[in-house]
Amino acid sequence: ELKITGRAKIVASFDIEGKKIAGVMVTHGKLKNGDNIVVKRADGSSMETKIVSLKRFKKNIESVSNGQDCGLGIDPALDFKEGDIIESLG
Repeated sequence: ELKITGRAKIVASFDIEGKKIAGVMVTHGKLKNGDNIVVKRADGSSMETKIVSLKRFKKNIESVSNGQDCGLGIDPALDFKEGDIIESLG
């Protein structure tokens, strides 16, 4: 059974080298590079994808914890927007 190991809110969206990057603030637990995630919208819809990169101050990192922000790359790419919630499944 999958459980939620981390939760974050998308607070910004960036276009870096042709890829859409989500600026997120972690609000619970931890997000790790390689985690499967669900992106949830306010309307109740959700989409599944995977974290393929985490960056903080332009440095690659392996994980980010509660209270920290980071840039998040995902694959497959989704049309996320500010205000969406990310839940990491461990």
